[in-house]
Amino acid sequence: GVANPRADTSVASLVRAMAEGAALTFTAGAASPAVVQRSAFAGGRRSAPQLRHAVRPSQQVAGPVAGAAAGTASQSNSPAVPAVAAVVGSTIGIWRRRLRLLRQRRRSAVADGKGSGEDVRQKFQVARSLTFFGMVLGYAVYYLTRLSFTYVGPIMRQDLGLSMVQLGLISSFFPIAYMNSKFISGVLSDMLGSPVLIFSVGLMLTGVLNLGFAAGSTIPWFTAFWVANGLFQGCGATPCNKMLVNWYPASSRGKWWSGWNASHNIGGFITPLLAGGLAGTMGWRYGMVAPGAIALVTGFACLFFMKNSPESLGLPSAEDYAAGLRDSKDPDAALDGADTPQGSGSKKKDEVDDMPVWKMLLSNRFLWCMAVMHFFIYFIRQGVLNWAHFYIMDEFGVPAVEATARVSGFELGGLLGCIVSGQLSDWLISRRPEDG
Repeated sequence: GVANPRADTSVASLVRAMAEGAALTFTAGAASPAVVQRSAFAGGRRSAPQLRHAVRPSQQVAGPVAGAAAGTASQSNSPAVPAVAAVVGSTIGIWRRRLRLLRQRRRSAVADGKGSGEDVRQKFQVARSLTFFGMVLGYAVYYLTRLSFTYVGPIMRQDLGLSMVQLGLISSFFPIAYMNSKFISGVLSDMLGSPVLIFSVGLMLTGVLNLGFAAGSTIPWFTAFWVANGLFQGCGATPCNKMLVNWYPASSRGKWWSGWNASHNIGGFITPLLAGGLAGTMGWRYGMVAPGAIALVTGFACLFFMKNSPESLGLPSAEDYAAGLRDSKDPDAALDGADTPQGSGSKKKDEVDDMPVWKMLLSNRFLWCMAVMHFFIYFIRQGVLNWAHFYIMDEFGVPAVEATARVSGFELGGLLGCIVSGQLSDWLISRRPEDG
């Protein structure tokens, strides 16, 4: 818009009047600096870091003015002081109303100029549903490209005459590449601010590498493409974790997290049937090409339909949206009561931000317990998924297609466990919220 000289002049004069009033109050001894700070900012309800930043400019202005007014302290009872106090009080009232309107916009998204609350609610629900569906479908397809070699391997052993040692060599470096990829993808998601981009591009690249794997015939070729595949497999889980936090509040996150986590089991169930079935009936190369082609198409769709966060669409955050739904009958009370925990939370956040990352990781006992637990869970899970069908074939003389189909049943139990665990975690948190 066009600048308004009168508005700028009035604001400048208002700032000067506030500074002079604060200086006179300091020199007259009518109030301590802490009292002046509280009176000047009581209406804003700002957090501690915001208050420190907001007080500094007034202190810088009030310092020289207070020095100039030191000899005129006796004039503190002049008619100018009540006038300045009235201006300051009026200004605080204006800012209180503005901050209240801002909180109301974030809570209910009614007064943001983008439509009614019902329109915003519908937009939020549609965008969140598409993003969640994309996460479930996309990560299930990640499993198609991740496990395709596992169920194509028996047919490769028959057609190419590969030994178990050679098959193990091809897949041995994959977990190391996958581990580093999960860490790097999380850093890139934060740096680029787009977990959708990392998720979608990573999925498409795994599809391309599956197609490239199918074009080779030598051990070095297979090993190189499978290690490269592992370098992009980590682009799936970490961006999904970030999007789940962006779109779902803590009060219901366990349910939706377990729903997304079921994509592991969906992909693990489909892969033996798709990749193993095609490899057994049409040749091992088709068992690699089909998951790769599906990954390419799904990656493009995810890039188009999924959204990084509600804020990127001009919508309220997941926590604010959930609070607006809970408190729609009494929004004023919800807005008034929402300030105190936010202030304490921002203080804790500042303390956490000041701690070095490595120190925070090494001192987090809960994180280490979770890491040890996941190590042993994946020790069993990967052993079953990668080698159980070979054991069934060699020990019981079962054909490769039938062996891979039997292993797929392992994921059905995991699917039930994921859903139940998510519901149970939300129930426990609602019963004992103080324990997190």
